[in-house]
Amino acid sequence: MIFLLVDVNAQKQMVRLQNGKLYEDTRPITRKDYKQLIKNNEEAFSYFKKQTTANAFAYPLAFIGGFGVGFGGTSLIFNKNSSLTPAYAGILGGGIAVTAAAFIIEAVGRGSLKKSIKAYNGNNQPVSFQLKSTSNEIGIVAHF
Repeated sequence: MIFLLVDVNAQKQMVRLQNGKLYEDTRPITRKDYKQLIKNNEEAFSYFKKQTTANAFAYPLAFIGGFGVGFGGTSLIFNKNSSLTPAYAGILGGGIAVTAAAFIIEAVGRGSLKKSIKAYNGNNQPVSFQLKSTSNEIGIVAHF
């Protein structure tokens, strides 16, 4: 009986999110690098696109809301006896509401990024190919 065993393991690096930064094992990576890693994983890539879309809406909203809070707040402080005081209060309230919406949208995007990482790491199962030869058969076995 002849027995030949060749074992090849293929395992991708694990990705994690820590303090808002992406790491491939211990090496920090950019979002562009992460996009290249997941481009062949449809599930992870779709979650990543959702995160990108959420951030595209959240950051401009945060800017607009911050402007509303700043303009409305300073106008209320320096123009207390103005006839426009209700308008300034409305601008301040609207700025607070828009800023809160931006934080919520960004949190949804961060959740999508976490789902993307989980989907990518979930498909990181090690693959082992073995070539076995015996006196009566030859076979290739894949272990997942």
